[in-house]
Amino acid sequence: MMARVGVGDSAFQQQMRIAADPNAVDPAVTARSRAVQAHTLFRQGGQVVAAVWRDGQTQMSNGLAARLDWTALERQTASLPEAQRRDAIASAIAKQLGGGVQVQRYGDSGAAPTRGAVIDEQAVANRAVRDGR
Repeated sequence: MMARVGVGDSAFQQQMRIAADPNAVDPAVTARSRAVQAHTLFRQGGQVVAAVWRDGQTQMSNGLAARLDWTALERQTASLPEAQRRDAIASAIAKQLGGGVQVQRYGDSGAAPTRGAVIDEQAVANRAVRDGR
């Protein structure tokens, strides 16, 4: 049995637009990405400057990312289970940021801020800086 899709079906039309536009973003993918919770957040001056997410991704400024030896870090953590790998990456970021950083570790379970909430927080802070000029 095949599903029938009508021309006026908005979900179908949305999927067709996404398929036709190489720059389009699937809202379901975006929602899943924004729902990922933090493993560790790093704050300086109250602002999030870096994050390690429970899905293993990291977020940080280009300047901080350039100061980390990612090749060595990858080599050192390649054989570790994912939870230990996230801990090792978080430790390397904390070491690189130094003593003035506030580290908020959530680990791999329990309530933690989501990537979407952190991105929104950063956007508000960035707007405040721009508006304050």
